Amino acid sequence: MKTRYDRSRLPPASLKVGDRVYLRGYAPKPGLSPKLCYPWIGQFWVIEVKHPHLTIVSISSPQSKPRTVHLNQVKKCFEISGPAFTHPWRPEEELEELTRANASLTLPVIGSDYTSLSSNETVPA
Repeated sequence: MKTRYDRSRLPPASLKVGDRVYLRGYAPKPGLSPKLCYPWIGQFWVIEVKHPHLTIVSISSPQSKPRTVHLNQVKKCFEISGPAFTHPWRPEEELEELTRANASLTLPVIGSDYTSLSSNETVPA
C-alpha cells in the first residue's frame, strides 16, 4: 500500500534554473474540441525552483510578470543534443576544389530568372 502511494507522488525536481519548459494550457480555443487541441503552450524559462513549485517567465516576452506554477503543470523542453550534420565544413577547401574543376557556387534555377522581361510583359503565375 505504501509503495503504491510513494509511486504516485512527485519525483524530485529534475528541472533547474535556466531550463526551458512548456506550460500546460487547460482552456482549449473556443469552438475546438479539447482532444484536438495541443495542451502545451509557449516556451518558458525556469528562474526559480522551490519544490514542488517553479517560477517561470516567457521566452517570447521576458519583461512579462513571472508566474509561479506547480511542477505538474510544466514539461521540460528537450532539444537535439548535437547538430544533425556533424561533418566539418571547410569553405576554403571547397572553393579550391571548385576553382580546380572550373565550377561555380551558384547554379541557375529554371523558371526563376525574370531579368530578361521587358516592362510591358508580365510574370507568369
